[in-house]
Amino acid sequence: MNNSLNNLFEQWKQAHSEEVDFENTTRKYKGKYVNRGNFCIDGFVGAECKKGVSILFIMKESNLQGYDAKKDYFWFAEVYHDNRKKIPRRLRKCAEKLGCEYEKCAYMNINKRGGINNADNSVIKNYFNYYKSEIIEEIRILNPEVILIASEELKKIAYSDLKKEFPEKKFYFTRYHPSVVKRDGYHITDDYFLSDENLKE
Repeated sequence: MNNSLNNLFEQWKQAHSEEVDFENTTRKYKGKYVNRGNFCIDGFVGAECKKGVSILFIMKESNLQGYDAKKDYFWFAEVYHDNRKKIPRRLRKCAEKLGCEYEKCAYMNINKRGGINNADNSVIKNYFNYYKSEIIEEIRILNPEVILIASEELKKIAYSDLKKEFPEKKFYFTRYHPSVVKRDGYHITDDYFLSDENLKE
């Protein structure tokens, strides 16, 4: 891991453990809050990232289903070449459609504590506002050419502040999270997920 990113994560993890009102920024699962000391790493993914990040995928949070985060385990880095899985398959196609190099991709979750399979947008918003400086610093370290924010909900939470901080970056958005199968009465196929209607600047 990049030393600057590693140092940031160490400070961020410490802030998690010391956060007093963590209930506002933490998801509940089966009546209990996710461990406030959890920290899910992310960051550089592609084999060619050392030559620069072409595209950064921004998500809401890792799906831990209430379990503690595994130390130094980065899920997307383990699966990003597995086209049998919806998320890497669809994100690869997003990168290709935007003219970006998938082997120069990075991936980050806004909420580093993790949550479950359906995010609570109020928690994501609270977390984003509380840890905004750390989130911005991570993006600065990753330094992508293009930023893809996955889902309209996350766009509403994060885009305005991130665009102000990085006005020179190209931002794109998907209507849904890449794991979605059905939404609003529609069956979300890869083609639907990647349509011009759902992938906008």
